[in-house]
Amino acid sequence: MSKIVSIIVSVMITLSSLFFSHFGGDYEKNKDIPNNYPCVFVHGFMGFGYNSGANHIVSYWGATACDLIPELNKLGYDCREADVGALSSNWDRACELYAQLTGKTVDYGEAHSKAHNHARFGRTYSQPIVENWGGTDENGETVKINLIGHSFGGSTIRLLLALLDQGDQAEIEATTDGSLSELFTGGKGDLVNAVATVATPNNGTTLTYIGEKLGLLDFVEKTSYFLAGVAGRTELNQLFDFHLEQFGITPLKGEKAEDFLCRAIKSMMEDYNNDSAYYDLSPEGAKELNDRCEALSNVYYYSHSFCMTKDDGNGKQVADKGFLLLYPFADLIGKYSENTVTDYKIDETWLANDGLVNTISEGAPFDEPSCDFNYGDKAQSGVWNKLPVISGDHGFAAGLMSSKTEVMDRYTALLDQINSEG
Repeated sequence: MSKIVSIIVSVMITLSSLFFSHFGGDYEKNKDIPNNYPCVFVHGFMGFGYNSGANHIVSYWGATACDLIPELNKLGYDCREADVGALSSNWDRACELYAQLTGKTVDYGEAHSKAHNHARFGRTYSQPIVENWGGTDENGETVKINLIGHSFGGSTIRLLLALLDQGDQAEIEATTDGSLSELFTGGKGDLVNAVATVATPNNGTTLTYIGEKLGLLDFVEKTSYFLAGVAGRTELNQLFDFHLEQFGITPLKGEKAEDFLCRAIKSMMEDYNNDSAYYDLSPEGAKELNDRCEALSNVYYYSHSFCMTKDDGNGKQVADKGFLLLYPFADLIGKYSENTVTDYKIDETWLANDGLVNTISEGAPFDEPSCDFNYGDKAQSGVWNKLPVISGDHGFAAGLMSSKTEVMDRYTALLDQINSEG
């Protein structure tokens, strides 16, 4: 999950959009859509949302195929888009998502911010993504939402739901001045109708082990934070908003360039105490999330898994079909069947992958109930409904190197399923 690879992929997405944006022609679909609840889309690691300049060049959702969110809305679906930290930990991203959903100031929590040595409060959002969320509509029904996350975005929406439902005892105990965020009080799990994860490392990715084994992971993490801070003082800040003000890495208004540079360099030496995406993407980080989460009986869960590898005849997996820049990573993951970095058990079932995430990890969290599911079946609430594995890579899941028809078919089918339940 290196920063360098992410930058290359982003550049390739931008360039390839010039050639692939018209594949599939005009998409037309006329049908009545229940539109029970708004659908909120959350991007993944090193991704970007509606506020980033990059989204005006090529959208994250739809990538080279189309600008997915507006296209879905044209068809009558009610889709919104969030914009959270590209490098940030799952916790920080979930807090940012809640503030955007409700139109409030980001509160990372008194206990969490002290434990990880960063500011408690972030930026303020004056306009909520979903008006009257948790209130009642004209029919007296509770206004709920559906959450859809690609890659690490799926982990973020799962943590948000866990906090909405359970709250956080550490934050409750640490915040005694009456300023506790409603995110941490619990009792709001019924405000979400459905959760859908797309190519999400629900159980982590072994690419983090491979990076650590090669001695690259710590260097890449610290360098990426440094580069994110430096980018904030250049025109690149108009393209990518890293949402890192809590660490003091984002430049301050009126700050001298040399003062900021000193802070940015110092940030390279900081220990983020696992408060970053890099740790949360590991199987250990995913297990911590899974230990916190539980499938709620009133929520519908769906997962989309992807695979770009095939058996090489020797018990390993090699890249078969997908984005060429992901081939080396697909082959590395496809050979890693024994964990030599930590005690977390890894075996040959982890070999098949989409170039960045193990296919087995993209199904259900290992400790939650699940079942195989096809559109047309009756979905179960409180259970992960695992859709069939799709042939494609990690970027293809969001629309990269896909045709407009392919990506629209995939997401309209998912939204129709979500809207048919609850």
